[in-house]
Amino acid sequence: MTDIIDRVCKIYIYGLFEAAMSSPNNTVPEGCPRQFSDGRGYATPPSFRRKLRDLVGLKTGPVWLAIAKELGIDDPEHFGIAEDNSRSFSDPDDDERENLRRYNRLTYEEKVGNYWDNRIFGATHLVKNGKAGKTFTSAGVFGMRAPQSVAPVQVETVTLTSTAIKDEDCKDGQDRGMAPGAWQVVRHGLYDFACSISPTRMHTSGCTPRDIEVFLRVLPYVWAETPSATRSCIRWVTLNRIDHRGPLGGCPEHLLDAALAPKIKNSPPTSLADYEIPQTLPPDLMARVSSFNSLL
Repeated sequence: MTDIIDRVCKIYIYGLFEAAMSSPNNTVPEGCPRQFSDGRGYATPPSFRRKLRDLVGLKTGPVWLAIAKELGIDDPEHFGIAEDNSRSFSDPDDDERENLRRYNRLTYEEKVGNYWDNRIFGATHLVKNGKAGKTFTSAGVFGMRAPQSVAPVQVETVTLTSTAIKDEDCKDGQDRGMAPGAWQVVRHGLYDFACSISPTRMHTSGCTPRDIEVFLRVLPYVWAETPSATRSCIRWVTLNRIDHRGPLGGCPEHLLDAALAPKIKNSPPTSLADYEIPQTLPPDLMARVSSFNSLL
């Protein structure tokens, strides 16, 4: 296993995604698109990881079925999602309690070996009174910064109207529900995305090269296959995989960010036509990495 890990180069991924009348990530409970104080939009890493978990966890879904076929995965039971065992911090129902008890009875090796998200994202498991061997923290191989919009974003607020089946006790003529200001989205935003896969953590997280391949295959579908009322039109514009020359990297990643970052041609930008978007690395940086490929 150590020999395989030593042959895995550090991977850096840089991409851009557009939100058009959509929101990559809303605040809770307000439901507003997240923004910094300067007006730029952003999304949180936990919300992004949740979408990846959903796609890998849905074993009857087309994304998982296609990936499993491509990679020849015949042991889907080893690609479970640990976070699904209990996401309720308050008032869990009986099924959730039993599922959580079953999960907590697993050994550390079983929690790592059977759950893909523990291996690639890491995990923190807390047990009352910190019982020996039960409480542990494990860092994963995946690291990302919060995606940020290139320019300040404009938020549109719209009233939602939903039709309803009338009950006999409803007021005369009432056949729908109104939610003033419930639909809040970004009119247009171009967000950057950057993450890295660190072979160093493979030694401690149990992550394998196959786990990384699953991640890389799922990533292009993270927006198109997880739509919602406020994520109806979010799409990758670029998504580039950059392999370093060794497990410890080589080319400073801030130089990669600067080379691939979009430049605003017309301000304020209202569409993709208002940006200049690099499609590859300049020759001097290309010479410092092993490969540069689009995942789209």
